[in-house]
Amino acid sequence: MATADIVIPKSGTDIKFTYLIPEELKDEAEIGKAVSVPFKNRLLYGFIYDIRRDGYSPAENKKIKLKNICRISKPRFFDESRKDIFNFLSSYYHENISGVLETALPSIDVKHFDLLDKYYDEAMLIESADKGKNGDGINIAEFAGDSSGIRKFLSDAPYSLTQEQASAVGIIREAIGAGFYKTFLLHGVTASGKTEIYFNILDFALSLNKQVIITVPEIFITNQFIYLIKKRFKNLVENNGFAVFHSKISSREKLINHIRIMSGAVKLILGARSAIFSPLKNPGLIIIDEEHDSSYKQQSGLLYNARDVAVMMSKKSSSVCVLGSATPSLESYYNATSLKKYEYIYIKNRVKGKLLPEVNIIDLKTEFKSSGKRDFKDKVLSDETISLIKENLEDKKQILLFLNRRGFSTFLICSSCGHLFLCKNCAISLVHHKDKDGHKKDGSNASSGIYRDINAGSLKCHYCGYTEDVPKLCPECGMDAIEPFGIGVQKLED
Repeated sequence: MATADIVIPKSGTDIKFTYLIPEELKDEAEIGKAVSVPFKNRLLYGFIYDIRRDGYSPAENKKIKLKNICRISKPRFFDESRKDIFNFLSSYYHENISGVLETALPSIDVKHFDLLDKYYDEAMLIESADKGKNGDGINIAEFAGDSSGIRKFLSDAPYSLTQEQASAVGIIREAIGAGFYKTFLLHGVTASGKTEIYFNILDFALSLNKQVIITVPEIFITNQFIYLIKKRFKNLVENNGFAVFHSKISSREKLINHIRIMSGAVKLILGARSAIFSPLKNPGLIIIDEEHDSSYKQQSGLLYNARDVAVMMSKKSSSVCVLGSATPSLESYYNATSLKKYEYIYIKNRVKGKLLPEVNIIDLKTEFKSSGKRDFKDKVLSDETISLIKENLEDKKQILLFLNRRGFSTFLICSSCGHLFLCKNCAISLVHHKDKDGHKKDGSNASSGIYRDINAGSLKCHYCGYTEDVPKLCPECGMDAIEPFGIGVQKLED
């Protein structure tokens, strides 16, 4: 009898469990298909990782009693080539294979396992409808071999490419057309037109019948890209060649998208870091926008960096990877400029001759060097900044003050003995928050001046949520010498 090695994502182990393939299901069994299997006293879902035909005989193996696979899905979730990627991820990130599949593949509700076949039928209906509407669907292949390959799907740009943009597009297109692996670090200053470069090389990849992944660091940024793609690639969107893939879409939509991406019907995939695991049938280009962003790092389960996975997947599939950023990560910059692992493209000018905003750095120590200790500590904004705020308010203009520190003071310390107030759970500094009502103990409003009564506030840990009151005296030396240090948004508000 035939047996199958099943990886069960919820098992939390590297073990591939062996199950019997019943005679009535042997024709349906394929690597990558989802299955429902009995596991101890439960029914769990898994994926067929390997199949051995005629490798087990119950008569010869009386001591080993294998259980039967209960059901096999219609859709496949990966093929033989994807196993190489899963095995690499497991080895590189020191994660068991079940954890890799739990992260890289859609989650399945085993209680509604029959929905997989329903979603598969829906996906096939969408493809049939597209073919009926356009003959063979989006006939991208007709442009293969066209040396121009420009703007077959991309609508007219609102402006022509600059010389730097055109040069970057030409270099990347050459690599895409050659069909070999290459990673580019596209380092362009803010408003240098990196998105326009993305769309032009995306258009060329589509003209070669290639599939493309675009990832952004945060889910909310996808909305901006969705608007631009619908505007610039109208034909592709109307023919269901575009899909959004991230953790906030429904399970149904995610499963249907996964099936259609694997069949090659979806040509362009947009999403956050999880979109990098889209099962491309004909990969051609992966674009990582804002590659420096820490949001590309997964913080639980498979602890991967989507940027690094993109480079690895491009290498294994002989496709092109573009890492774009105005402020590249040190790793990518070093790989591009020193190790020469990536090709470095620098765009130093903004489009339409726009100038970069004027930036002034003001040293508060220099400006307030004549002030006393208390005056200096209480000064949050420089005189020049205050003057500019007043000037803009008089002109009825808006001002944005950005300070990435919550609370009133960054930490409290005893000036007598040096005692620092730390979280009992995390061993990091507790942040000083003033009372929500903003009043001092004497009843006066704190907004009338700089808030000084630290005992009216509380100390909070922004990691675990631990909270404690501010003591009147130092718990270490008993002195009334507790001083606030650092600036938070509450102090800026005062």
